[in-house]
Amino acid sequence: MRRTAILLMMAVVGCDGGDDDGGEGEGEGDCVRDPADAPGDAVPLAAGEQTQGFICPAGDQDFFAVNVPGDDLLLRVQLVMPEGPSNVRSSYVIYDTSGNLQRKGGSISAGQPLDEVSCLEAGDYVVMVHDDDDVDIDFRHDYRLTVATEPDPDESERDEGSRELSLDGTAQQGAISCVGDTDEFNVTLGGDKLLEVRLTSDVTAYEPSFQILDTDGNRYFGAANPGGSVTPTDIGGIYALPLAGDYVIVVADDVSGEDDLSEADPDVSYSISARAIDEPDPNDLGTRNDFADGAKDAFGSKSCGGGWDSGSLNRGYIASIGDADWYRVPLSGCDRGIMEVSLDLGGAVGVDPQIRVVRRYPDKSCERDEDCASLDLSCEDDLSCAAWGNVCVGAQGDPEEDEENFVPGDCQGAAACLGGVCGATQFEKNAPGQSSVATSVPIFGDGELWVVAQDFHSDGSDLDSPYTLTVQTREDPDPGERDNVYNPYPRRIVDRGANRDVARGPFGIGFTAEGVLATEADEDWFYFTNPCAGTAPDTCQMNVEMHLDPGPVDWIVTLVRGRRDWFQTAFVEEGDSSGVDYTYGPGSECLFSVAEDEGYWLLVYDNQGIADIEGTPDWSISQGYSITVTGSSSPSCPEPCVMHGDPEPGCNVD
Repeated sequence: MRRTAILLMMAVVGCDGGDDDGGEGEGEGDCVRDPADAPGDAVPLAAGEQTQGFICPAGDQDFFAVNVPGDDLLLRVQLVMPEGPSNVRSSYVIYDTSGNLQRKGGSISAGQPLDEVSCLEAGDYVVMVHDDDDVDIDFRHDYRLTVATEPDPDESERDEGSRELSLDGTAQQGAISCVGDTDEFNVTLGGDKLLEVRLTSDVTAYEPSFQILDTDGNRYFGAANPGGSVTPTDIGGIYALPLAGDYVIVVADDVSGEDDLSEADPDVSYSISARAIDEPDPNDLGTRNDFADGAKDAFGSKSCGGGWDSGSLNRGYIASIGDADWYRVPLSGCDRGIMEVSLDLGGAVGVDPQIRVVRRYPDKSCERDEDCASLDLSCEDDLSCAAWGNVCVGAQGDPEEDEENFVPGDCQGAAACLGGVCGATQFEKNAPGQSSVATSVPIFGDGELWVVAQDFHSDGSDLDSPYTLTVQTREDPDPGERDNVYNPYPRRIVDRGANRDVARGPFGIGFTAEGVLATEADEDWFYFTNPCAGTAPDTCQMNVEMHLDPGPVDWIVTLVRGRRDWFQTAFVEEGDSSGVDYTYGPGSECLFSVAEDEGYWLLVYDNQGIADIEGTPDWSISQGYSITVTGSSSPSCPEPCVMHGDPEPGCNVD
């Protein structure tokens, strides 16, 4: 090895051309090749001994022979170039004596040390040092290479019998000793059992992770600590596997992040343990109801008469990570029905409640849940997918502004195959940090719906606290329904054009609008003709008289002119026992119609925190409203006259 270093240094002395950084192609004629240019000429390098060399000429590759003894199965490679201007990025590759690639190492610029460990079988190997793209040279700055062999601290790498992981919680120690190292632990899970896994480690150079696989390599669950190099690792959870049988827990460095390189740390060990736990949820015994094909008929058939079908209760557990409990609800006589669903977690810790209502999408057939990630239903925005997934994926552009370049998207499916046709989410609602969540949704004549209870982020569970899921149905008490395009979005996107076709009316002047908001996100639309079309704006006036019952709904009443709100009034005193009586018109505020307008829309809905007003979605089958619109000719408004929303006195609406 000393001979190699001397020969390489002599080659440098003979170089007299090129720029200061030994750039590409400069001075190649002065580079003298060392005798370690081919695997067969590899120079023996003893463990712990440092050697020096130069990447010169272009494409230069220097080979060194190393031995890994039976007791030391780790090969540590340390490579550095002194700091200075250089185009070379030094790298290395490890081959066995037959030329088979064992490891492609990292690369470094001048002044950046590299220290990597590889796991190898006992035997002879060749380490080749080169420029990472075999283009650049540097005859002024040498690299320094040191190799060392070390014992693997992970006993399981030497004793295959230790790979069996007991399900009584007994921990085993291991180490991610080298780049690419993975440790596998076998477990056998019985029927109606949950698997609890826990992985801990002190701060380490890599990102500890584990995955749970079946014996065919299919992944079911996993967890990682991306900050493992900064904070200690304590990750894991309780998991429900689909079947009893054999599974493999794989511990490794997490490389799932963007530009995340594999790392290792033989000096820090981890601890892995597993435990088998009895499944507490009776709905998950035998065939689990984690998917649509295992949905339980826990509520019986529901009907939609003039009163509530007796509320049906079901108790279950979100006992494992990713647990989603599916329930099928058969329906009859529900063409104009509504369904209330509530989920009470009963004190569960670490779980954020979420409920989903899923319906059949009859236009797409399926054999597996995976077939239903998309409904193949073309859309231009989320509203195009209302009640059919509610999310438009892949749409680009605006068809109204640039139809030629508009690219339609597809409505997102519920990833559930419901007896041969795909399922679509009609509505979903979550309540992070709360103990319960509830909603009321319209029924669009479906013969059955599915209700899903789960944790919002699918990362929480509680073995000890059962939830209560309640489902009840009835006819919608508002005789004017359906008078709006279904709009299941929080902080709603009110689409004027879409709702004009389904609004109640047209009404003449003097009509009274009545109704209730019996479902979440319900909107009641009314269209009435302009009482004074064609007359001067200052000679025609409308009066709007409102009576709004007290209750949970925080009323918002809006008059819509054209495609914009004309005036809007919010009554957000939730639970006001006196209700609201309010009038626009003589003696109050002027409301002139505009001569060129054909008509107006009246919109009634519940405040959901829009317009910077605090609020939550509410509904009520008994809290009603009555709004009467009249008109009259008048030469002027009484004084004082203030237009709603106008900070200055006056009656001009244009």
